[in-house]
Amino acid sequence: MKLSIFFSLTLISFLSEVFHSVDAYAAERTLVLMGGGGAPKSEKSTQFDNMLNTFGKYLETNKWKTSISFNGGHSTTETILQMTLPNPDTTTSFTENNFNALIAKYENQIKNGALKPGDENYKESINKTKLKSGDQLMIIIDSHGAIQVKNQSTHSIAVGNSYDQSDLTNLKDTKTVPLDKLENLTKLAKANGIKLAILDFSCHSGASLSLANENTCVIASSGPKHFSYSDFSPKFIRNMASGKSLEDVFLKTRKGATDISFPMISSDEGKFINNEIYSTITPYLYYYKDKVENKLATYLLDNTSDQAQCLRTVQYNELQKKLDNILAISALNMDASIDGIRNLKKLFAEYKDVQDAYLSQMRSTGMGGLDHLETFIGNAMYNGSPIGPDSLKATWKEILETDYDALINKESEQVKRISGNSYTKSQLQRNIDINIKARAKKAEILSKNPGLANYQQKFQNQIATMTETVAIATKIAIEEKNLYDFMYRNLQKNKKPTATKNPCKDFVL
Repeated sequence: MKLSIFFSLTLISFLSEVFHSVDAYAAERTLVLMGGGGAPKSEKSTQFDNMLNTFGKYLETNKWKTSISFNGGHSTTETILQMTLPNPDTTTSFTENNFNALIAKYENQIKNGALKPGDENYKESINKTKLKSGDQLMIIIDSHGAIQVKNQSTHSIAVGNSYDQSDLTNLKDTKTVPLDKLENLTKLAKANGIKLAILDFSCHSGASLSLANENTCVIASSGPKHFSYSDFSPKFIRNMASGKSLEDVFLKTRKGATDISFPMISSDEGKFINNEIYSTITPYLYYYKDKVENKLATYLLDNTSDQAQCLRTVQYNELQKKLDNILAISALNMDASIDGIRNLKKLFAEYKDVQDAYLSQMRSTGMGGLDHLETFIGNAMYNGSPIGPDSLKATWKEILETDYDALINKESEQVKRISGNSYTKSQLQRNIDINIKARAKKAEILSKNPGLANYQQKFQNQIATMTETVAIATKIAIEEKNLYDFMYRNLQKNKKPTATKNPCKDFVL
């Protein structure tokens, strides 16, 4: 009897310790929403309002510790925040300082969670909020996004209000912050076993896939060269059902979307597909809608030269060959995607013909020679001896777009302000000599190719007639999503058991 009582008490004590341990280390779920930047200051609402409403409904039935940093100054948007998201742990307007503070906050929480008894600062961290191994941290970004620029690993997003929305590609005259600032957070998450998800729903967000690692899942609502659309984020949030992984949610949302944007995921399957088809599909997801939403003009203007035309043909043939290979796999598996792939091949051919016809018309004005390179040598004297010659290499395109009169006048004024004989003065005179020769070449080019006069304005006037490209690009986008889903499922099916970790699959809601 005593023995049975002893065992019973021992079992109770053991189970108590187990349950206490589980409770003590129950995984935390933290969700951060930031964005709304780049909306015109004068407007009461933003294009992100639909997402905010959906996000609020999601939180009604899903428990997360939430922090929200969203653009202020828009009365309708602020009402939505107050009505649908009344009790977040923290709420701030989306400014550069608040963006930096939020990132630092979660970096510190991970650092605090990693401290152990005996570590420096351990006692100070005892009562501080911590993120520990196994915890989930999801960061949702829904803001205007700029295209990636040189020396960036990711891209920049808008903070605060915008005063000019005429350039949605570069976000000129809009305050931005680079998402490169999330890199340290991803490293800390990896080092400390935090399950981190970064959902970038901004334009050009495919560039953010560089933040991914074995503990960080990155999902982007668009490719790095494309606009995103305001309906992807609410659809994604609506599909965030309990028990589903982020990979599941992404695949369901992507297949059901109709936007012309090429959403991306950082899994091995996603990266393989991106590398396989994104660059060759990209030109056929461009279109002309209006002067603002217009990537087609820039692409075509960059492809008027003989060399660019040749490369364009090579890339198109490569795309069709890849589709033929995929079609063969589909036929072998008796897959229902066969008709869709065949239709996609026809759509690519149709849209290429439309673009080629436009390019042919513009090349007839002489634009095929815009990549022709000229070299100008400048000379000048210093103390009776010639200084080393300098040279300028410029394409016809660069020459035609340069105001040499303004450059020569500016440098001539600088020469006048320099008294006596100096080497700097001689260098300026050498620059003037180069610009005078380049100006003469510009006059010669226009004399022999009068169709190149004001070619950029002619180009813009002509492309404004191509509004039908929205319809064909949309058809391609819809079929592309079916192709992507077929490729992804096929890669999943043939994935080796020894494959690398998939944090998007491991991040279960």
